[in-house]
Amino acid sequence: MYIYPGAGSNFIAWNCLWNADVSSKLYIKEGVNEYLVPRQKSTLWDCNSKKSSGNELTFAETYPELKKYWDVWNSTFEFSNGWIDRFSLSQFFRLMQQNNVSLSAYEVLTRDYFWLPIFDYSIYYGLQAGKSEQLDGYCKHLMDMCWEIHEKENKDLMSIVHYHPGLNFKGYDYSTDIKTLCLSINECEDYISDLLAIKHSVQDPYTTSPPTLERLTIRQNDFEIQKSDIIVEYKKVFFDNNPDEIRKLYEFFENEDYFDKNRNDIMTIFKQYHNSNLRISKEFDWGESNIVSIPEIKHEPFIGPRQKSANYGKVK
Repeated sequence: MYIYPGAGSNFIAWNCLWNADVSSKLYIKEGVNEYLVPRQKSTLWDCNSKKSSGNELTFAETYPELKKYWDVWNSTFEFSNGWIDRFSLSQFFRLMQQNNVSLSAYEVLTRDYFWLPIFDYSIYYGLQAGKSEQLDGYCKHLMDMCWEIHEKENKDLMSIVHYHPGLNFKGYDYSTDIKTLCLSINECEDYISDLLAIKHSVQDPYTTSPPTLERLTIRQNDFEIQKSDIIVEYKKVFFDNNPDEIRKLYEFFENEDYFDKNRNDIMTIFKQYHNSNLRISKEFDWGESNIVSIPEIKHEPFIGPRQKSANYGKVK
């Protein structure tokens, strides 16, 4: 499922993927209505119990059934340009260092490298795209692999990410059959851009990283819409509180029975979440925030300084 930043991916994961199960380690950043929830669910292993490990032996002892997938690092791999090389973990990290991969992405991938072949890290792989043909080959292979392994083992994998990886890896698509859904943000782009800036401007109590004082100008997610089997509209889900549209989200994650049994409560939860976002966006003091506008997140032309239209906060 593709949901742009600021469009409620964690809230949707909490409710539609996990059915508000407390074991999914939910926390909310107080004051800005921001959730943090695991956005991947697998029947191959319990994502919520996933732990990092400092060495191969510890990983193998903790997850003996998954060790065979980590062994892929010692296999031979043919890249798209015809190169044949050992699919080496050390080579992968060397290429990332050579190509100035961001510190945050490097920390995540090196911390969880045992999980690279079997966990959907597409949001981090995308940051590497276009830096090197060989590095692109590694990332594409790893993205394919996590889905192919589930298919081979007859297990289910459900994942919520912001972007289709083909947006960064030009011409790339998954080599296995994946059912896709996109939450279209049509007519809500400015509103979501504001929400994202507001929520990221507040210090996260669980990290030492400073808040982001930038407003990304987000545009309609046309690429993800073209790549998706099912389209659900953000406007209908949140502004209209449309039960049929909300049910599509639960149905996609095979939780439609849960929705049908708890429909009234779910509709109320979605309405309350949206009302909180509306209040936050209307009450936020932009003049005191020091937030600056920056170009659109997909590198399209900069549209200029942040401006509010007469229809700000409204959707026609």
